[in-house]
Amino acid sequence: MYIFAALFQIITTMKKTIFFLVCILGFSLQAQQGLHVGVTGGPQSTWLFNEHDSNEGHNLNYAPRWGANFGLRLGYHFTDYVGIESGIVYSTRGQKYKGELDYSPYGAPTKKADLTASTRLNYLQIPFLFSTGSDPSSTSAFRFYTGPQLMFLLSSKDTWNIVNRVTKEEWIGTINYDKKEFTIKNPNSIPSTDSTDKEKYSGPLYNKFQLAWVLGFGSSFKIAENMYLDFTLRFDYAFGDAENKEVTIIEQNGTPNTNQPKAWDNLESKFKSTSNSNAAKRPSTMNVAGGINFGFTYVLGSK
Repeated sequence: MYIFAALFQIITTMKKTIFFLVCILGFSLQAQQGLHVGVTGGPQSTWLFNEHDSNEGHNLNYAPRWGANFGLRLGYHFTDYVGIESGIVYSTRGQKYKGELDYSPYGAPTKKADLTASTRLNYLQIPFLFSTGSDPSSTSAFRFYTGPQLMFLLSSKDTWNIVNRVTKEEWIGTINYDKKEFTIKNPNSIPSTDSTDKEKYSGPLYNKFQLAWVLGFGSSFKIAENMYLDFTLRFDYAFGDAENKEVTIIEQNGTPNTNQPKAWDNLESKFKSTSNSNAAKRPSTMNVAGGINFGFTYVLGSK
């Protein structure tokens, strides 16, 4: 119910924002250039950079992760060369990891294990962009846009798989944002002795809102009267911390875990199984993405 309530609040806010923007643009259309409507989307490479994770070396290496973004675009051009645009974009982001652990988290410390892990973050994004370009009446034209972007987290999940190189024992872990639940289990054990540990969290492990900055540039091609296709390189950088450092661990009886009051405390790196009470405070995690966007635009109105 939590996620549906959050989605309802987000969608309600989005409707009000879009209605307000359409009213402004519709009024301006009477004396200005024209309204632009269209669709946009494409693949993107996504990354979550954290200093502690980067310092782990071969224990925790970043691996490429591809996501996607797609949505609706609404804009208004005051002249042939200058305009503004907004819209609603659904974006899948996150990070993949591979590690060569120098210890077995659930066995003798002299053993080694292989780690594969992934963070998945899904966002609803609303950009507010300034756009410009060369002569749009040409067959092809240069296109550039930049501006802030609101990012609302819809769901998130961390998953990891650890396999002991010697015993081949496997452990699977999941942190599910929707259920605010952390689970570790050994799928190799028989059902009667299956070890499953669960912890509850006071909130999402990742911040539900981030403000980002968008930069894009590329080419626009006129395919018919008032109809355009464009191909752009799109990059965005989210300010602040992607991780919610204030979330606490909740015991099964509903009380906080006093031994580890914050879920991100005492972590030497993101997927390191052991906690260290002397570990430095985990720094902020940067949320960035870049990729190729394809768009179709139709221009309403005339010069």
